[in-house]
Amino acid sequence: MSIQETPTLMTGIFAIIQAVVLLLLTPLFTGISRQIRAKMHSRQGPGVWQDYRDIAKLLTRQSVAPRDSGIIFRIMPYVLLGSMLLLAMALPVVTHTSLFSGAADIIIVLYI
Repeated sequence: MSIQETPTLMTGIFAIIQAVVLLLLTPLFTGISRQIRAKMHSRQGPGVWQDYRDIAKLLTRQSVAPRDSGIIFRIMPYVLLGSMLLLAMALPVVTHTSLFSGAADIIIVLYI
């Protein structure tokens, strides 16, 4: 049994860069998947960049939160985005070690 090395500042920077890259590439892979499914069904389907256009459109819209909504309703999108970024930082995709070492396993199991 080997002991995992202590994460360094560079590991943390790589983890943050990895999370941002995965966040930015996700709509592209979804678009490619939709194109493949459309071709399998002999349809044209939406373009590969459609998800990026949808995200840009949603970010420019005004808030649709009900007037009487609580603080939980307003902060949940940020909590969900933060938890997804934390999960992306915990996976060792670019590096050999995880930023969170043993705690990453618990975070991933609880999230899934």
